[in-house]
Amino acid sequence: MSFAFLGLLLLASTMPVVGEAELDNGLRILVLEDHSQPRVACKILTRFGAIVEEPGRFGSAHFLEHLMFKGTATIGTHDWEAEKPILDEILELERDIIQERNRARSEMRERGVYHDFKHAETTPELEHLMSILHEKIIEDERYVDTEESNSYYQRTGGTRLTAQTEQEYMKFDINLPSEKLEMFFRIEADRMVNSRWRRFDSEVGILWEQRLGDLNRADTVFKEAVASASGVVSPVYWNEGYETDFPILERNYTRRLYETWFVPNNTIVVLVGDTTLEEAERLTKKYFDRIPRSEETHDTFAVEPRPDHYVRVEMQTPHFGPALDIRHRIPGVGHPDRPAVELLGEILGDPRGPIGAATVGEGLATSLASNTVVTHTNRFSFPATLNVVAHGSNLEALEPAIITTMESLRTERVTDDVIRAAKKRRRAYWERRRLNWDDVAFDMGHYAIMDSWQTLFREMDALQEVTADELLATAKKYLTKTNRIVGVATREPVQ
Repeated sequence: MSFAFLGLLLLASTMPVVGEAELDNGLRILVLEDHSQPRVACKILTRFGAIVEEPGRFGSAHFLEHLMFKGTATIGTHDWEAEKPILDEILELERDIIQERNRARSEMRERGVYHDFKHAETTPELEHLMSILHEKIIEDERYVDTEESNSYYQRTGGTRLTAQTEQEYMKFDINLPSEKLEMFFRIEADRMVNSRWRRFDSEVGILWEQRLGDLNRADTVFKEAVASASGVVSPVYWNEGYETDFPILERNYTRRLYETWFVPNNTIVVLVGDTTLEEAERLTKKYFDRIPRSEETHDTFAVEPRPDHYVRVEMQTPHFGPALDIRHRIPGVGHPDRPAVELLGEILGDPRGPIGAATVGEGLATSLASNTVVTHTNRFSFPATLNVVAHGSNLEALEPAIITTMESLRTERVTDDVIRAAKKRRRAYWERRRLNWDDVAFDMGHYAIMDSWQTLFREMDALQEVTADELLATAKKYLTKTNRIVGVATREPVQ
């Protein structure tokens, strides 16, 4: 399949020919061939993310991604036989530290609203154990070479080496010359079973710095407050962690996450480019077949109650605003309403659409946009939210203008011109992504995690077929007051 033909195939809204295979241990393979360039976009996605975290341990999933870049028993160490007993001692010391923290939990519990009172900050035994742990960490450092796995990829012409963790998946990806494809399977199979936790404490600091960077952005706290108010039990709405989460991240806990979730029957390999299903299957069997199937996992049993009340969040801050964030809960990917919901979102955020005409056109809003983002992810298999975000100095006039227009969409059909323009924009967006191998591979893998890779193309096509009547029915169903969350941010000093 040539690159040009791939583009024409997708433009024609035809389901692409994707090779599929599954090993006996449950690992799945998806291959979309294109031999126009001698490279392959490689992704490995695991059905694992922030939705499996526990309160008090937010950020653990993202942190695990950092740790899995620190090498294995064969990569990232100068002398594994010498290093292994040190790492084992570190794990055992941490178990002793956890036991001491648990024993002293009443003395060390934070009792103050402003984090200003504990009966004790530490214990003599805890200080002693921490001192020994610090010595072992320094001792281990002499054996560490955590850049080795990255250099393997770079020396073989690899580009776009990245990793990403969201609520429902973790992925590692690389774009390689097709003649070096075997390197991907060798490294990623090793990463699945042999990852070792090196430079743990320094990575905690790096993770906290990243999170602090998010929190220092003026709009982050506002967005997270509105997201948190959007659900009652679903972990989709949880944020990426607080200052109190990071100091107690544990090697043993992250190790349990790793051993539970990073197994073949919870993993998908996606390849797009200059390879074949036969070659992919051969390499997958060579490196992954020896890894046994594990027990099936379940990410969360939480199901949001049916929405039956209006929610409002008002935030006063000297750093951000004025702004509105108006959200409605929407179904997850794979739901039959999803294509119409996507099109509705495109129309709601269009400065030239109905809301834009009533706000931007009347000088009430300086900006208008829509998205389906919660934290960083914009698509879920779970119900999430459709968000309309607007900025303007006169919120008292801006908010009712938006709400009134939304209510009108529940009773009045959107014009054909507006629908046609929204479909055209969405088609152009998809077509741009489909001409990039790395984007295609990611989208296929992401949808395979959420529902199925075919849903990606079916929903893209179905969106183009949505009628004005279907759009009206969708607005009537979801743009209700009892399904609405309104966030209001005003810029003013707070006492």
